[in-house]
Amino acid sequence: MENLLQQAKIALQNGDLQSAENLYFQVCNKALLNIDFDNVFSCLQKILEIFPNEFKAKICRNYFEAFSSFLTENQENQYLSNLQNALQKQQNKNINLSFIIAKILIYQAQATPNLDAEYQKLLQAKNIILSLNFDAARFLKIQIELLLAQNQQNQQNQQNQQNSTRNSKNFSKDFYKNANIIWEKNQQRIRQKFPNLALSADESKEFANIKITAFFSNGRAGSHFVHSLLDGYPKIATLPSYSLRYYFDPEMLDFLFPSDIFENPNWKQNLIEKFCQTFAMMFDGDAICDHINGFGKFIGFCEMGENGNEILRVSKTAFGEFMLNELKNREKISATAFFILVHYAYEFALGRLGRLKQSQKNKQQKTVIFYNVHIFDSKYLQNFCYAFPKATIFINYT
Repeated sequence: MENLLQQAKIALQNGDLQSAENLYFQVCNKALLNIDFDNVFSCLQKILEIFPNEFKAKICRNYFEAFSSFLTENQENQYLSNLQNALQKQQNKNINLSFIIAKILIYQAQATPNLDAEYQKLLQAKNIILSLNFDAARFLKIQIELLLAQNQQNQQNQQNQQNSTRNSKNFSKDFYKNANIIWEKNQQRIRQKFPNLALSADESKEFANIKITAFFSNGRAGSHFVHSLLDGYPKIATLPSYSLRYYFDPEMLDFLFPSDIFENPNWKQNLIEKFCQTFAMMFDGDAICDHINGFGKFIGFCEMGENGNEILRVSKTAFGEFMLNELKNREKISATAFFILVHYAYEFALGRLGRLKQSQKNKQQKTVIFYNVHIFDSKYLQNFCYAFPKATIFINYT
């Protein structure tokens, strides 16, 4: 290549312009093959100097091929400027030169990520090629019009997205603001309707180390299976399936904890008996009770054991013994504290907390209560969240 360049220089010095042009084109072609960016353009610039008033199709083709091959070198502005200067020297009359400048501008437009910059490049290309009437130029005009239309559409989409983002932020602020207002109103309503629901200050201290996790789901979504994987884990206290799912139902809270509950001197025994009768399925899988009549059979409480022929049986006596022991020194109890103690009492009835004297110490190991609500119902959820505002809630909706 160096020899060819030397020969081109000698031919130029001797005034043999045709030979110099041919030699420089040979260098261009070799430079293209060898990915030699600078030599291609320096030779083409030399040819422009040899023939300042001409821009032949051969030069145009080589210049465009070189530019296309080395677009990633980020030097296109320098060479585009050289071409534009050459066009001005020829008083903007060289159609080949105009065509290649327009092509390069299109390349630059498509390479920029900025939509405004792309639009300006395309407009420049459009203005340059407006006066060209040969077939390639007409096709290029169509390409430019399509790219301009696409650019306008992209700019509109970008604007819509920005507007959507702003609206979304405003919506989120309004949503959370309104949600907080609604939540405060719900808390006031629940507090007035169920004065015995929330933990008292002393109860909050007593159960400060307890973490509550609730699982809300819909039918046939696998909540039984998830629950079965957690049941029996040393740190978790839980009840069978969703046998306690109606506990936070407004009617159930009214039934178990009426406003005058603590006026009865036998409220402790009455509450335990009422609970055991209402949620009999926890103690007898084949039990019949008003709100879940026969449901134990449906969810498999009568097909337990290795052979699937055993019925769930848990001692009500042991459960009641534990609950009475927990309530004996209390003048009153919240529905939330009672809910927590029910889980400990059930663990005791299953024999997981040892004897009654040991149970107070052993129950401290149960730091998590897993509550399988199963039904995704807003009235249950609101009362539960009021009772346990810091609970972890999983919602599975399929």
